[in-house]
Amino acid sequence: MDERERALAAMGVDALNASLAGLGYPLIVSSSDVRMAEPVVGDIPNAVVERPGVAPLRIVFGRDLNIWVGPYSEVVTVPVSEETRGLMEEVITKVLMSEIVCSYRRRSVELVLRLPDHEPWMRLRVRGSDLQRLLEPRYQPYARV
Repeated sequence: MDERERALAAMGVDALNASLAGLGYPLIVSSSDVRMAEPVVGDIPNAVVERPGVAPLRIVFGRDLNIWVGPYSEVVTVPVSEETRGLMEEVITKVLMSEIVCSYRRRSVELVLRLPDHEPWMRLRVRGSDLQRLLEPRYQPYARV
């Protein structure tokens, strides 16, 4: 990673910490549910959210902030810049507050994210010929406010 990429990654980590703090949760450094993880793509830093009953999330801090749900990458993507700092925090907060439903079909899986008692704000269909049932059918939100 060059200096610019490190600065962009730091902005992404700051957005996650701001989101956690805004929801009343500890920052990454002292959280038992959110931790920095080994890179899965080159040397790009990332954090994982792991709590029973909550969808496994991975937040990748590159030129774009990418949020994965289980093995499905780039479910939500936000470009990283000074101008998008607030948007990154908003999107992370929305994902952490969302229920996630996984519906498996013959050749696809559909991921639905919705805030409790609201209409879905995201639907994503991933197509493939050999999709394994790696996720539970329903996950509760990480954060409840």
